[in-house]
Amino acid sequence: MRALEDAQYEFATAEKFRLEDKQRRAAKAVKAAGRAWTPRWFDRAAPAPGEEDAESLVKGDGLCAPRWAFNERYWAARAAQDWSESPDIFGPALEGGVSGAPQGSGGL
Repeated sequence: MRALEDAQYEFATAEKFRLEDKQRRAAKAVKAAGRAWTPRWFDRAAPAPGEEDAESLVKGDGLCAPRWAFNERYWAARAAQDWSESPDIFGPALEGGVSGAPQGSGGL
């Protein structure tokens, strides 16, 4: 965001693509390890009045997606500066790896 605020559009675009690539590689690594990806900061939302279950979809603008609710766990992790459960997508990439920075060094 700071790059956009400073009108550094080329850098901001390059950084966006770098982060997206690291996110894709992190997701691929989770899948290759046989684990399922689960959101850390969101849980499936309880059904809204009139909905049958929590799997009900939000429909708007032609898009459908499950309902999610922020679970507040982010604030505890932030207060403790404990990012050990978060993949580090911000540090420099290593060849074949997801990140060059150790876990817990800033993370998400």
